[in-house]
Amino acid sequence: MKKSSKHCFLCGKKTGLATSYECRCGNNFCATHRYAETHDCTYNYKSAGRRFLQETNPIVSAPKLPKI
Repeated sequence: MKKSSKHCFLCGKKTGLATSYECRCGNNFCATHRYAETHDCTYNYKSAGRRFLQETNPIVSAPKLPKI
């Protein structure tokens, strides 16, 4: 199990309880570097979102109507 650090992974700034943000890549960041674009996040949000939608919204196929 990884030990939680109380410093920003990118700049080393000390973060408190309310100002510490844990990213999905597994690192802690300060308020300045909390967004994925600012710290060059390695987590792929796009594929994770697509996978989540595929799991939660299965394809529903209705029975076809008989032709007259």
